[in-house]
Amino acid sequence: MIFVAFGAAARAQEAVIRIVDVGQGLCVVATFPGANDLLYDAGHWQSSQCRAAVNELVTDQRIEMVVISHSDADHLGELPEILEDVSAGLILWTGFEMNSSAWREARDAIAQEVTDGASVINLGSYSIPPGEQIELGDASVTFVTGWHEWDNSNSDPGELPDESERRNAISIVMRIEYGGQSVLLTGDTIGRRRGDADDACRDAERLMVENAADIPIESDVLVAPHHGGDNGGSTCFINAVSPNFVIYSAGNSSHDHPRTSAVERVLATGVTSQNIFRTDRGDNDGPDEWPVGRDGTCGDSRGDDDIQIVLGGDDPEITYLEPSSGC
Repeated sequence: MIFVAFGAAARAQEAVIRIVDVGQGLCVVATFPGANDLLYDAGHWQSSQCRAAVNELVTDQRIEMVVISHSDADHLGELPEILEDVSAGLILWTGFEMNSSAWREARDAIAQEVTDGASVINLGSYSIPPGEQIELGDASVTFVTGWHEWDNSNSDPGELPDESERRNAISIVMRIEYGGQSVLLTGDTIGRRRGDADDACRDAERLMVENAADIPIESDVLVAPHHGGDNGGSTCFINAVSPNFVIYSAGNSSHDHPRTSAVERVLATGVTSQNIFRTDRGDNDGPDEWPVGRDGTCGDSRGDDDIQIVLGGDDPEITYLEPSSGC
């Protein structure tokens, strides 16, 4: 069993979790009382906003825990630069090898961090039982699921994921709990095939739903799977998470994220459109993109739609850091 504790127990104060607008990618910086920090994913290889957010929020130049959900370049792109600025206590990643310069540079940066004293858990050589908890002061971070590589026996026969979907299905999913409130971070996990019926329930999302009695995934805030792609956010999964708020980390691309179909599944479970946030306000990907918050005349740029979650009050507080700039 793994039990890692960082920092002294903090007083019951506010925790800040920022979903950084890195474009089509993901970067989540969380800071808890007592200078306990978490980085979940490290942004797009062409972005710089994740590094800037780390330097703003991490006040002691040390991140107690770094999690890289999977090996796609839009989830680890800024890691080398971030680790130049701050040190890491524990780094958790799948270790799945990719043939990209962003992945190789991230791997080398992680190796250098080990020589500087960091501990690294590579799921290719060390497995973590789902449900293991890491304490960051008064915050609890639970390893919900994650793999080094996808086992097709976890998928329905005849409905096997393709290569890209297998890379996404292994995403490390973490649940943050602080002050009686919770946030679920899902990387690019998947639970459907594009165009599936609304009741489809597959792959990693199905496994999490089946294990939810032992490893809770119910959360106040869901940072939605795969940027709002149609192959994530299955109805069974949304129902099991039962969020009050949903956040889509998306950006200007050719993927039409977040997809109208994905958002409609969320709305059907009772989440209101006022409680849905997106890091690509003003975007114009295409006709399949959710129209609320979208502008048909312009594309969204990085850095103007950071979303901040504050935990520790009566309810989670979620706000955009800047007003919408439209075009």
